[in-house]
Amino acid sequence: MRSLVLVAVLIPVTVLFVQVQRATGEQKAFAEKERHGVAYLASLWQLTLALSQAQTAAVAGRAPADPQALARAVAATTQVDDRFGDELGSHDRWSALRGKIDALPRTFTDAAAAYTAHTQAAEMLLALFGRVRETSGLIRDPDADAFFLEDAAAEELPEVTVAAGRLADLTIVAPTRPVSERTAQIATLAVVRSAFTDPAGDLADDLRSAVDSTESRSLSENLLSRFDLFQRSMDAFGAASAPGADQLVPNQAPLASAQAD
Repeated sequence: MRSLVLVAVLIPVTVLFVQVQRATGEQKAFAEKERHGVAYLASLWQLTLALSQAQTAAVAGRAPADPQALARAVAATTQVDDRFGDELGSHDRWSALRGKIDALPRTFTDAAAAYTAHTQAAEMLLALFGRVRETSGLIRDPDADAFFLEDAAAEELPEVTVAAGRLADLTIVAPTRPVSERTAQIATLAVVRSAFTDPAGDLADDLRSAVDSTESRSLSENLLSRFDLFQRSMDAFGAASAPGADQLVPNQAPLASAQAD
C-alpha cells in the first residue's frame, strides 16, 4: 500500500530534478550546484521516510517493518554529503544529525521517550533541509516554476511529512500519560496539528503556482495528474487528525487509514 507521503514525494521532488536540467550557457554553474542540492535532497527524503517509520515503530513498541531502512538511508546520505558537503556547507549539520540518529536506542520501554528522541532528530533533519536549499541556490531559482517546486519539495513537504508522523504517533503516546498531563497533551496535539495543516496548505499553493507559471507541458501534466489525489488525501488526513468534542486525541483507526490512503 502506498502511503500518503510516498504519493506526495512523487509530485515535486522528481519533477524538480528534471526542471533544473534546463540551464545553458552562463547558467551552467548555477544549475550544477542546484543539481547537487537536488541530489542531496533526494537522499534526505529517503532518510525522512526511514526516520518517520522508525519513530512510529518505536512509539508503538515494535520493530520496524524494514529494520535496515534507517541504516541504509544514513549510509546513502553520508555518501552524498561526502561528495557535496564542502560545496553545500552541510558537513557539520549532517555530522550532528548522524550522531543523533546513531545514538537512538534500539528499543524503548516508554512511548513518550521514543517520541521525544525521534522528534529531536527530526528537528535536526528539517534544519539540514533548510541548509541545503539555501546553499544550493534552489531557494533563489529565477524560474518561477522551479522556485515553487523547490519550496514545495525542500520546505513544505518535509514539514508536512514530519508533522503527519507526529500526529499519528501522539494518538499512541497521549493515552499513556497521566491524567495530570491532559491539558498539556491537548495543547501539544493542537500545535502539531497546526504544524501539519499550515505547510499542507502552503504545499498545495506551491503546486498550483508551479502549474500556473510553467511553460512546460510535461511538468504541468505530471503535477496535475497527481494533484487531485494528493489534495484529497491531505484533506482526509487533516479531518481525521481532529479529535471529537469528547476526545483527548483523534481516533487511531481513521487516522491510520487516512495516512495509508
